[in-house]
Amino acid sequence: MRHLLWFRNDLRIHDNPTLKAACQPGAQVLGIYLVNHAALRAHDTASVRMDFDRRSVAVLAQQLAHHGIPLIVRSVSDDHAIAPLLATLRAQFHFDHLFVSREYGPNEQKRDMHLQQWCLQQQIRWHEYDAGCIMAPGLVLKSDGTPYQVFTPFRSRWLSLVAQNPLPDIHALEGFHQQPPLSLEPISIDGSEHSSLHALWPAGETEALLRLNQFIDQELANYHQQRDLPALPGTSRLSPYFANGSLSARLAVHYVRNISGQGAQTWVSELAWRDFFQHILYHYPRVGKHRTFQLHTEALQWSDNTENFERWCSGQTGFPLIDAAMRQLRNTGWMHNRLRMITAMFLVKDLWINWQWGERWFMQQLIDGELAANNGNWQWCASTGVDATPYFRIFNPWTQSRRFDPQGNFIRYWVPELKDIDPSALHKPPAKGSLSLRYPSPITDHDKARLHALAAFKAVSERT
Repeated sequence: MRHLLWFRNDLRIHDNPTLKAACQPGAQVLGIYLVNHAALRAHDTASVRMDFDRRSVAVLAQQLAHHGIPLIVRSVSDDHAIAPLLATLRAQFHFDHLFVSREYGPNEQKRDMHLQQWCLQQQIRWHEYDAGCIMAPGLVLKSDGTPYQVFTPFRSRWLSLVAQNPLPDIHALEGFHQQPPLSLEPISIDGSEHSSLHALWPAGETEALLRLNQFIDQELANYHQQRDLPALPGTSRLSPYFANGSLSARLAVHYVRNISGQGAQTWVSELAWRDFFQHILYHYPRVGKHRTFQLHTEALQWSDNTENFERWCSGQTGFPLIDAAMRQLRNTGWMHNRLRMITAMFLVKDLWINWQWGERWFMQQLIDGELAANNGNWQWCASTGVDATPYFRIFNPWTQSRRFDPQGNFIRYWVPELKDIDPSALHKPPAKGSLSLRYPSPITDHDKARLHALAAFKAVSERT
């Protein structure tokens, strides 16, 4: 038996059902990772995410090599080029089984449907497994068999199912070693424009597991109290590893399932949100096609003020916490989760700019960018999505700043123009010029912007 194992967002050897299924006794296994340039463009994948994925693939190749499994990397221009590439590989390797992990986006679902047909014509067995979610889409349904659209009842059902489903074999390659190992070209690591971030985001499963254990030991107990404070190391920062599958979210839940306390419960709930948005993307593919979940909100008439958008992108809005968060994103490829909500709602409801502009910008910057989570969170903040925040809930950026960065430490770090300002004025600096500040005046009047947003949302809601 010759098996081709196509790695996607499952770059790990622990709790990888696709890898375990492919590595059957007596099988000869070849791994492949495809760089699909059209897909990367379509998803606005950040260059820092591509760099992180490339480094993660190199680590995976080293892990697989210990078991005699080679991993090759190939580039394709688009989805249409995949079948011809597979045909070439088959002529070389003579594989008769293809193993993949499911992906839930509409483009990926369409791609796999066509590839399954191609495999059928070529007499290649197609094997598909769920490796990206804790509970796969289709498993968490209401009593009438329909998908949940509200998170709280979804989480309740999800938790009961997680408790009933013990983790499968954790080490997918235990006892497997391919003899003789195939001899193919090694994966090389070239220089990177993001090399300055490599120490901040080391790649690979070993690093991910180390960070998971450190988080459990040092931060988990207080997670519910500190997760909203960006100046503290209160979050796990594991999202990049979940995003490309270097770390199994199911394995992470397994690690904490017997830990009591509100910190563990809150963190598991956050992982449930990640599953929830994956399920929404699967059941309602329109959200992955630039459509709102709440279709009536497509009637909203957004501002096209590109200057305001650029100031938001560059962290020059005159709202210190907003600017600090946006600068963190540009410089690290990551943003604290609380700040993702605050900055998103500010763009939509204070600047009245289409949430899709922000969704795209985030994907172009984030090392942990995922279509389902990014879209779900943006639509939640914009009050256009599933289980969205009510349109009349609008964050006050000054209040959010005082509440979640009370000492101003996060602001001072990322907005050094304000490092010497009096603490009482830090969250809402005086007008430009009064203290010779090198910091812009507020880009908008929050109170007026709030009234405009309320009126616009109320108008479209009344027409439904």
